[in-house]
Amino acid sequence: MISNSKIKICSPINNQKEREYILTTLFCDFLGIPVQISFENRIDYKLVINNCIIFVHDDFFNRNELPLSYLKKENIPQIINYQKLLNVEIPLIWGNEKFTFNDEEIYIGNDFFATAFFFLTQWEEYVLKVDKGLSIRDKIDENLLFIIRNRLQKKCLVNDILEFLKELLEKCGLKQFRTHHFDVMLTHDVDRCFLSSYEELCDNINQMLEMGANERAQRILSDYISYKKQGSNPFDSFDELMDISDQYGFKNHFYFKPCMIGDEGFTYSLNDNFVVKVIKNILTRGHYIGLHATENTSHSYKALKMENERLKGISGCAINGGRTHCLIYSPDVFRNLDRLGLLYDSGVGFQYYNGFRSSVCYPYPIFCIPERKKLHLKEYPFMVMDSVSTRNEMNAEDFFKDIISVMDTVKKYDGLLVTNWHSNMFNTKGREKFKKVYRMMVEYSSKIMG
Repeated sequence: MISNSKIKICSPINNQKEREYILTTLFCDFLGIPVQISFENRIDYKLVINNCIIFVHDDFFNRNELPLSYLKKENIPQIINYQKLLNVEIPLIWGNEKFTFNDEEIYIGNDFFATAFFFLTQWEEYVLKVDKGLSIRDKIDENLLFIIRNRLQKKCLVNDILEFLKELLEKCGLKQFRTHHFDVMLTHDVDRCFLSSYEELCDNINQMLEMGANERAQRILSDYISYKKQGSNPFDSFDELMDISDQYGFKNHFYFKPCMIGDEGFTYSLNDNFVVKVIKNILTRGHYIGLHATENTSHSYKALKMENERLKGISGCAINGGRTHCLIYSPDVFRNLDRLGLLYDSGVGFQYYNGFRSSVCYPYPIFCIPERKKLHLKEYPFMVMDSVSTRNEMNAEDFFKDIISVMDTVKKYDGLLVTNWHSNMFNTKGREKFKKVYRMMVEYSSKIMG
């Protein structure tokens, strides 16, 4: 924590856990400023810094006073406005544009605390899944999300709020804030390590034909035959990926599925001799492995713990974090990852877009919505994923331009750029130009890092 005058915050008395989460996350975790929070019957937030008093309008939670009563579909905002305060443009979703500033006190009508809470907790997705009766494995159509409907996926609105807070607090005599540095985290979901068996190939081809994906089935069969004739393994890209990182001073994080034969979603056995050799080589070269928890763990802490133990046993090292397979997330999943003792998760991101799903490019603590609890588990949101190009049928040139826009935004805020490039897609047929895009992405990361 930065050595600064402690900010005394007097908050409205309702929704205390939610308010405490967003206040400590913004001020303590992001800005490095200690806070002392108290609660009383009042209609606004009162912040006391040195001899300066700031009042912030409480709009959102004031209209939803009972615990968890804010979790309603009608509370999901439809549009966004912006307000320029102290030369910083911030989102205005709840509250009003009133802003007064004098020597004694400051009044802000924009309820930006609620806005930051909305983006970081993603309570909108929790509400939509309940409203649509979706299971834990079902995904929300990303196009239904506020951030996509308003074309905000390339913006870091929480970062903008933080920039405004720094300007505001400097007016009150605070000059030191936590320093953030642009950094890069190259992650790789390891969905496959080698070609499937002939029997598994036939099962996959039949499933595609049943879904009407005839061209895809034909292409996969043709590629499979070609790989077999050449005696090559297109999914063994590990050394090549590490070579690129070593050249530019980065580290790779490979997330392995701890599957065994017979498990749902099985594509390789973690104890296969080749897989064990790959893991040992990654660690020997000074790179990292992580947990790519399978769909078997979405309902079960016991299954999650077993998969983590498998990976620890094979690797001989502690597992600090990872990402769930198929991006299956729910409050239960986050709670179980936290209970497991992982330091971080890196699964908050889009499947169809590059950008910022939680509108921030800094790691942040996860809030368990139903338990109303701030977890120890940190989220490292990913912003770039290779499969976005396939889902949108993007060419390599357009995909690289899209990535650059994201990278430049992360650099602007000195954030953490997290990418997800599947190791098994790196060398596959038809992806040669995207392989060049990956190298250009790493090279550009090194360039803007300075």
